[in-house]
Amino acid sequence: MPQLVSDYNDRNVETYVRRRTEYVLPAYIFSDVSVRNDAAALEAYRTFAATSIAQYGGRYLVRMGMVEALEGDWCPRAVVLAEFPDVERARLWCRSPEYALALEHRDAALSRNLILLGGVPLSTEKVDSAEGESPEV
Repeated sequence: MPQLVSDYNDRNVETYVRRRTEYVLPAYIFSDVSVRNDAAALEAYRTFAATSIAQYGGRYLVRMGMVEALEGDWCPRAVVLAEFPDVERARLWCRSPEYALALEHRDAALSRNLILLGGVPLSTEKVDSAEGESPEV
């Protein structure tokens, strides 16, 4: 069930769909990872990243889990998927001083592609798209 937001006034957040109430839409950070051979750097990166994700209300849904290509040519070796309460929180995490500690170890530990995904309302009620979001396909 979506989290009800009342008295929310931050005009910078684009992740709210308005109807009679406002619902917070979850956001996801998806990372396609290639691990390098520096085990100490990888452990430091993972530790700092995990701590910083939790500090910003995030949680791992997938962390270097099994990958199976079902369609197309793309087949990453390892993926990480983290969920955040909303897009703004995910952006704040990505630019945070806490995550910067992990970034000091990233290049020695891994290379990756990182994207931010906006979630959808968890309600079965039809909700109009917020400005700038892609319509449902």
